[in-house]
Amino acid sequence: MNITDEQGQKIVHDVHPKQVKRIGLFGGSFDPIHNGHLHIAKCALIYCHLDEVVFIPTAAPPHKNPQAVSSFRHRVAMIQLAIADYAHFTLSTIESCLSKPSYTFDTLRYFNDQLSAASTDFFFIIGADAFLEIGTWKSYRQVVSLTNFVVCDRTGVAAGTMHDCLDGLGYRPDGESVQSWTHPLWRTQIFLMKQTLVDTSSSYIRQSLKDKGSALSLMPVAVLAYIQSHGLYA
Repeated sequence: MNITDEQGQKIVHDVHPKQVKRIGLFGGSFDPIHNGHLHIAKCALIYCHLDEVVFIPTAAPPHKNPQAVSSFRHRVAMIQLAIADYAHFTLSTIESCLSKPSYTFDTLRYFNDQLSAASTDFFFIIGADAFLEIGTWKSYRQVVSLTNFVVCDRTGVAAGTMHDCLDGLGYRPDGESVQSWTHPLWRTQIFLMKQTLVDTSSSYIRQSLKDKGSALSLMPVAVLAYIQSHGLYA
C-alpha cells in the first residue's frame, strides 16, 4: 500500500496489513538540513530497528518568527537532495497542508489517521533539550499516546533531569534499564539514545554562510550547491 500526502509526496511504501512497520518521524525546520540531522536519523534507524525515517519539515514553526524561516519550497528541495542516496529516508510535506501554525499533535494525528495503529508503530525523533519542553506543546498528553519517542542526548542535559521529566509524564523505566521507559496507560515508549547530537546547528550554518565562511564539511555537497545557486543565507 502506498500512502501520499495532499501534494502527492510518498510518505510510506510497501506497508503489509499484517506486519507491524516501525516508522521514524523526524520533524524540524531543517533550515538548512545538515550532516547532524542525517547522522541522528541513521543512528535512530539502527537503534530502534526502524523500517524508515520520514523527514517532516515544519511549514510554520509555532515558536519562530515566520519571516525568519526560509521558504518551505527551498527547505523541501534541500531535504530531497540530502536524502536522495538513502533508501530508508523519505519526505512528507504534509505540514504545508495542515492548519497553521504547525503543531506536532496535528501531524501525529494525521499519520495515525492515515495508517492503522495495528500495522504501524511511530517513533518521533527529537533532541533531549526539545523533549524537556514537551509540557508546553499543544495537547502534549495526547501526543504521548500517539507515538513512541527516540530522544537523543544533548550536551548540557543531565540524565537526572530527563528522568524527572519522564517520571512527571507518567513513564516508568523498563526493569532496571533507564534507557527505555514505558507509559503504563498508553504503552508508548521513550528510548533514550546515547548518541549525542552533533555540535552543529542550522543557525550556526546560516551565520557562517552569511559571514562568507565555509560550510562544506557540515552538509551534503548537493545541499550547499543549492544554497549557493539560490543565494540563500547570504
